[in-house]
Amino acid sequence: MAAQLTQTPSPLAQPAYSARSASASGWRWVIRNVITRRRYLLLVAIGVIIEIVVLSFYQIQANAGYKTFAGDLGTYNQVLYTTDFSGSPFHTTIGIPSGLSGQFLAIHFSPFLVIPAAAYAFDPNVGGLLIIRTVALALGAFPAYGLASARLRSERWGALFAFGYLLSPLTITADWNSFDPEVFLPLVILSAFYFFTTRRHYAFLAAWVLALAVIEAIAPLLLIFAVLALLGTVDWKKYVPSFLRRLAPSATPAQRRVLIAAIVVAFLWIGFAVAVLYSLSPLGGVFGDSYSRRFSVLGATSIPQVFTRIVFHPAAAYTALTFAGNQKIEYILLLVGSTGLLPIFGDRRYLLPAIAWMGLALFSNSNGFYTFGTQYQCYATPFLFAGAVGGAVAIMRPWSPQQATLGSGRFVPDASVGSARPTNALPRRWRAALAPGPSRTRMLEGAAVGAIFLVLIVTSSALTSPLNGEPVDLVEWNAYGIVPITNHDHFLDQVIAWLPAHASVLTTTKLFPHVSNRAAAYLLPYGELFGQSYNYTAVVDRLVNLSQFILVDIVADQLPAQLLYHFVNLTAFGLFAGADGAYLFERGWNGPPVLWEPFSKTVDPGEMNSFDSTQGPDPQSPSGAVLYHAPDNQSGARLWSGPNDPAIPPGVYRVTLIWKIQDARADPGTRLRTLEIPTQVSLVKTLFTRAGFHYSITVGPDHANSTQLNPALITIAHVPSQTAKITTTFNVTWPGDGYLSFAAATLSPNVSVWFYQLTLDEIAPPP
Repeated sequence: MAAQLTQTPSPLAQPAYSARSASASGWRWVIRNVITRRRYLLLVAIGVIIEIVVLSFYQIQANAGYKTFAGDLGTYNQVLYTTDFSGSPFHTTIGIPSGLSGQFLAIHFSPFLVIPAAAYAFDPNVGGLLIIRTVALALGAFPAYGLASARLRSERWGALFAFGYLLSPLTITADWNSFDPEVFLPLVILSAFYFFTTRRHYAFLAAWVLALAVIEAIAPLLLIFAVLALLGTVDWKKYVPSFLRRLAPSATPAQRRVLIAAIVVAFLWIGFAVAVLYSLSPLGGVFGDSYSRRFSVLGATSIPQVFTRIVFHPAAAYTALTFAGNQKIEYILLLVGSTGLLPIFGDRRYLLPAIAWMGLALFSNSNGFYTFGTQYQCYATPFLFAGAVGGAVAIMRPWSPQQATLGSGRFVPDASVGSARPTNALPRRWRAALAPGPSRTRMLEGAAVGAIFLVLIVTSSALTSPLNGEPVDLVEWNAYGIVPITNHDHFLDQVIAWLPAHASVLTTTKLFPHVSNRAAAYLLPYGELFGQSYNYTAVVDRLVNLSQFILVDIVADQLPAQLLYHFVNLTAFGLFAGADGAYLFERGWNGPPVLWEPFSKTVDPGEMNSFDSTQGPDPQSPSGAVLYHAPDNQSGARLWSGPNDPAIPPGVYRVTLIWKIQDARADPGTRLRTLEIPTQVSLVKTLFTRAGFHYSITVGPDHANSTQLNPALITIAHVPSQTAKITTTFNVTWPGDGYLSFAAATLSPNVSVWFYQLTLDEIAPPP
């Protein structure tokens, strides 16, 4: 018998294997397992990336155009910088007027900031901080997706709610052009709700602790949720009609235990936070009286007292509630519309914390509480979106095709993923609706709910979107739309570039974010809380003594710069660098500026105050407009004044006036005066508290004490009946503290005057 030989196939006979086939196989795996099976999650991820890119661009652009502020962007930039690089964690200089020691935790107990501080270390500047803020808000779409997918048993619904979250003004406008730890609340709290719903108890407790660590003010709202959820573990069948029981889904015994643990942790955390806050300062954070000025109409001296004032002083409560009443009504309508009205039908454990926050906002007299664009809306966002998911569950539970699987027959899985319901407890028509297979009616009703949800969100977002430049119900101090970068902004960048990296500097609110990545950056106080042992001038003197440099720009930051020029004695400082009115002064500097670009400004007729003259078109004018004074019988008539512009920095200027004058006789024609109208500053102590008081600061022109800067008296002898434009030039030294005006009056009743243009060109830096 012949032996059978087994021959190993030659490697050449094997199927060809190449990198191309491996790549094709890899792409098939990606398509099958990622794009196809998790396509909705992938769409959500794409939406998150788009939102991060778009919103980061807008806000970095606003910061580059000097439209951001010290509070709170510059404050947190300094806090994170000192935490990462200075060896003094959570150090900030903002609290100095309040008598604080420079510890941010004396203002807010927010240990959660160590997490964004780790990311900030890779890009330690304001732009990086704005990106962190946008990323934190956008990532909240993932737990919104998970929560809706779990409770509605559908990834389609999860994607719908995730995109609703991304498009909602609650997300887009939150903390616009700024940074506060509250921006992490939607991400962390929605994650906690998702873990609670899916019974991942350890993950829920971890997210719960992180939410408490974000800021001390969130603890009461979380406690309301936990207590209501715990009450949901009680069988209220004997006391509550069935149609109400569905608004508060029951919980399992395991969830009951984790809720008790969460409540205990929250109470312990509040006690610890209060102890830390009061040990570091007398302010007490949100639990103290530092927020009293935001509820002064109600008469509350602290946020905890708000509730007792509402109950026991109804007249004061009515007055506070109707303060800016129309704006508050608009805010509530937009707030509920931002989540598609669904929270109204949702679980009470989510709805009542949101109502508690909205009640607090409505009784406030601080418009940051009841307008979009601030960090405060983040307190309500996670509860409203979780409530919106619960509202969809409550509306769609009788019709949801995902409820068709009856399991072993006795229980139908409840949409809350936390309990079960006996089928015989359902009405007959509902049980019929649970027959396997979705009906067209149920699908259309589900589509209608989803469409209304998205339409309301898109509508409210279109009204309030900060991307369009003219949003509704957003705070007036922010810049919206795409902020243009001007030539002056580039000059200001050049001046700031000459500031040494770690040098101490005193500056104003819009410039502070750009120099706050240092431990010794100080802010000129502007409407802040002051310790009882301080007064305004004493605080300013202290900050000046701490500073080697002073940075000021009256063009970019007018009112605070006026205060600086008014209160700060610059005789000990020399001009180190200056460009287009942005000045960097250094203590003891005696040399010429290392950078000098003169300031120039053109004033057209429309910028002047017209008195005995009228504005109209004129082709001879560079701007196409003219101020014209006709002959009359009034000798000494006041023609115009202005521009009364505070945005003219100090310096020596050459003034060029383009005008025309006609007089039929040999009488003097016109008198022109250059006036200094000093700044009038009113400092009024208001709202005394245990910690201190606030200054109410008003800044304006003091016309009563105006002085003449130069003796310019322009007189024109006999002028022919037809004359060309006249160019008149003279110099003026402008100290910069106040308002500059060029006032004109006639010396003859027969004179005709045309004003075309006035130009100021700086010929020397401030003396």
